[in-house]
Amino acid sequence: MVVFWLAMHAAGLAATLSTNAPRIACDEPLFNFGTVPPSATVQHDFVVRNAGGAALMISHVQASCGCIVAQPDVTNVPPGAAARVHVTFALQGRQGHQRKSMRVCSNDARDPFFQLVLEGDGERSGSLEPESLSFGTSSEAAAVRSATLQGVPAMIHITNVVSDSSLFSAEIGADRRQVQVRLRPPLPTGLVQSTVRVFTDAPSNAVIPLAVSYLVVPPIRVLPASLELPGDATAPVTRSIWLRPGRAREFKVLSVSSSSAAIQPLLRCIGPGLYCIDLKNITVRPDLAGAQIEIVTDNPEAGTITVPVTVKPRSAP
Repeated sequence: MVVFWLAMHAAGLAATLSTNAPRIACDEPLFNFGTVPPSATVQHDFVVRNAGGAALMISHVQASCGCIVAQPDVTNVPPGAAARVHVTFALQGRQGHQRKSMRVCSNDARDPFFQLVLEGDGERSGSLEPESLSFGTSSEAAAVRSATLQGVPAMIHITNVVSDSSLFSAEIGADRRQVQVRLRPPLPTGLVQSTVRVFTDAPSNAVIPLAVSYLVVPPIRVLPASLELPGDATAPVTRSIWLRPGRAREFKVLSVSSSSAAIQPLLRCIGPGLYCIDLKNITVRPDLAGAQIEIVTDNPEAGTITVPVTVKPRSAP
């Protein structure tokens, strides 16, 4: 009997504590916004009730994604009252099924992280195959790469194409389901990446980004391309510059010079088309910034190669 009485007393105490405590509740914790364009912004108010016997204190609402903004209209909810959690979801081009959750953080000890869910679909406005175009190391004006519109009905077409770089030209194919991209020389050496924006007449009027890139290899590779010296060096430093074949498979270095007497370059031929320039015992001074290392080659395309010198600012104490 004693054990039975203790059990009943504990149950009654728990019920009393529960009645006198805040209790978060929501009749519709999941909202399905259906199918919307991928450029849309969805807004919804979740109604959160206090089903307990003490004030419900909402500290904040934590979203699962940075594309979600959620804010309660009140943070102190008396027993029997309700708060509205206003949620804004910017799809920002997202397509397909979307499920975003938010946690309402409160002083409800039984459910301190109450979950709300926003669910629906971003209308599919198509994709490009391939999703990106690489010209590799080609630098020819005749080089053409193409991408085809997929994932939408045949009546959907490309209406416009805009290149974000003057180094790439883009045009719509004859069937209006394809985009063609060409290089526009003269092209600077190195890796260049950009985007071609492809517009369609899909109901969502979405823009499909197409990444494009090319790599123009210089006639002679120079590593590093610039010489950086530490501004806080307390002792002389030593650096090296390496020259390797690029487009030019064979070349010779005829001479190396420095515009500053503080840098004395020493040229070493390691093998055919492979050189090392040693720069030893450099006393780093601020006036070295702007100095240059000039490398004269026998390659008519490369000619004289200039390696600029920079001095890195001193570290803050």
